[in-house]
Amino acid sequence: AFHNRAYTHFRQKAYELSIQDYNRSIEIDPASASRYLDRGTAFTAKGDYPRALKDFDKAIQLDPKSQLAFYYRGEIYSEWKDYEKAIFNFSKSIELIPGDADSYLGRGSLYIDIRDYENALKDLNKVIEISPKNADAYINRGVVYLRTEMFKESIADFSSAIKLDPSNEVAYGNRAAVYNAIGETKKAEADQNKANALEKAKKPK
Repeated sequence: AFHNRAYTHFRQKAYELSIQDYNRSIEIDPASASRYLDRGTAFTAKGDYPRALKDFDKAIQLDPKSQLAFYYRGEIYSEWKDYEKAIFNFSKSIELIPGDADSYLGRGSLYIDIRDYENALKDLNKVIEISPKNADAYINRGVVYLRTEMFKESIADFSSAIKLDPSNEVAYGNRAAVYNAIGETKKAEADQNKANALEKAKKPK
């Protein structure tokens, strides 16, 4: 009962109430990895990453095949810019579920941050293979192509992202950067204006 109510609170974004019910749920069944996993997601949503990490560690201790716990740990270490640990956890997540697009996307993004463009490209190609409508994958791969001066491919990826998500200001902003790099200033200006307008529209009034 506590576990179900905790989930209801979580969906309503009442994270503190959710955590209180997960605490009771864990007291009843302290050997359940999923209960630590769920409480960890509530701590994450609340922005309490240290406590979330402890819960994901405990979930893995209880269930070493908890793919989601590795994935969520990867997200926390990414947030902290601890690249080695983040890549390790995303890799473990992929090892447990080889078709998990989110883990490839997370790891690919980290490879971009550390300028390992070869591995970034492999991971982002995999995301697009698994999830061809993932706009973020096209944006990230477009960034790889931009940084490696493959401008034609970069424009194609940012254009694909825009087609999938027409209100994505990041895709327009990045495509503007490519157009600037190749001297197409009018197209660059049009894309930058669109990016600015979309960003402005998303800001709370």
